[in-house]
Amino acid sequence: MSNIAAEEDGRVITEDEIQSNLSKQTEKPLKELSQNPYLMPYPVFVTADLPVETLSDFLQKSYSKETIVPDLLLLPTSDPKSLVSQLPNAKVSKPPIDTYQAPFTGKSLEDVNAFIQEHLVSDKSASSLIHTEVYVMLDEQSLKDKKTCVLCHNLIEHRRKCDEGGFPYTSGMEKGNVMGARATFRMASTMMGNFSTGNLDLVESTDNLKEGEVLDF
Repeated sequence: MSNIAAEEDGRVITEDEIQSNLSKQTEKPLKELSQNPYLMPYPVFVTADLPVETLSDFLQKSYSKETIVPDLLLLPTSDPKSLVSQLPNAKVSKPPIDTYQAPFTGKSLEDVNAFIQEHLVSDKSASSLIHTEVYVMLDEQSLKDKKTCVLCHNLIEHRRKCDEGGFPYTSGMEKGNVMGARATFRMASTMMGNFSTGNLDLVESTDNLKEGEVLDF
């Protein structure tokens, strides 16, 4: 029996339904995808020169049957105007990746979050197509270990959405711009799936982690 994942306009949405809807839309450009937030793709910021094999492995594990996660988009450029203009016709990233050049090489987590705020959140044509609160960063450590990434939560967006909805901030997210937690590829995708159904709490998830530990099953 399917688990209840969320509600939309008073109608129960199951995890199976979310997954089914995702599989139907993966070949469409972003402008034709459902604007349901459960189905919007998550942006992936690549900040190191990862080989296409690692990028493909990341996507393969993210789309594994054990996880329920909306689609992912390897951002094609760091040029704001070019990115915003490309997004409507972009398609979600699927393995295998044949060629890719990292557009955010050397950027920090804070740099990436500032980019999101300045160029994606501020542009409704962009923020209506991809998530701006939760995203993934593949960095130098991803290049070294080929199995972990940084799962990122934009705290500015979290607080803005809470303010708009009249909800209290999640404990531990009252201050700061962004928080990130290193996770295995599969764990990051699973936790993004949890966010899509309203159940992501990075503060709680990382509360008992020791320094250097990675989120994993």
